[in-house]
Amino acid sequence: MISIPSYISLELAPYKHFFSEYYIDDSLKKNIQYWLLNEAPWNLVKASFYTQYEFSLKDIELPEFLKFIISKDYLTELKGIVEKTYKVNLHNQVDVVAHKLTKGHVIKIHNDFLVDDQLKESHRLLMHFNSNWNVENGGLCMVFSSNDASSIHNIIIPEGNLLQSFEISENSHHAVSEIYSGNRLTIIFTFYSG
Repeated sequence: MISIPSYISLELAPYKHFFSEYYIDDSLKKNIQYWLLNEAPWNLVKASFYTQYEFSLKDIELPEFLKFIISKDYLTELKGIVEKTYKVNLHNQVDVVAHKLTKGHVIKIHNDFLVDDQLKESHRLLMHFNSNWNVENGGLCMVFSSNDASSIHNIIIPEGNLLQSFEISENSHHAVSEIYSGNRLTIIFTFYSG
C-alpha cells in the first residue's frame, strides 16, 4: 500500500499546490518500478507542448501487487485527503494514469485548464517513482506564476518518494524540464468537480 500524510501544508502562491512525500514499502516500490519499466503497456503520445509515454491504469489488467491503486477504497481515501487539504468537495470519478518521460522528452509550460460544461478536472495528485534521480537527469518539476518562462516560482527534483499536487485553474502554470537521462516515472490521479 502507498499512504500519504493526513496533514499536508498547502502552498497558496502562485496557485494552490504542494510537494510532500508518500510512504511505501521498499519492495513494493521496486515491484512498481520494475513493472513500469519492463512490463507496462506504454503508448507514445506527442502533442503541441509535450512528448511522453502514457496509459490508463484503469484500462488494463494490473499485477496483483498494484490492483489496490485503482480500488474504490483507495481512491476514496485519496479523494478524502485531497478534499481535506484543499477544502473542496470532489466528484467520485478519479482517473489514474501513468507517465514515462525518457531522454529528450519535455513538458512545456501549460495549466491543464479545460473549458467544459461537464465534469471539470479540478485537482491532480502525482506520485513519482524515480530512484537515484538528480538534477543532471533533468525532468525537474517547475511551478510558474504565469505562462512566461521567467516567472519561475519553484523547482523540485522528482526524487525519492515525491508526492506532488495542484489545483487546476487558468493560473496553474507548470512544466517538466527536458529529460537528459533515465526514465522519469509518475502515477497521476485526476480528481473532478461537478
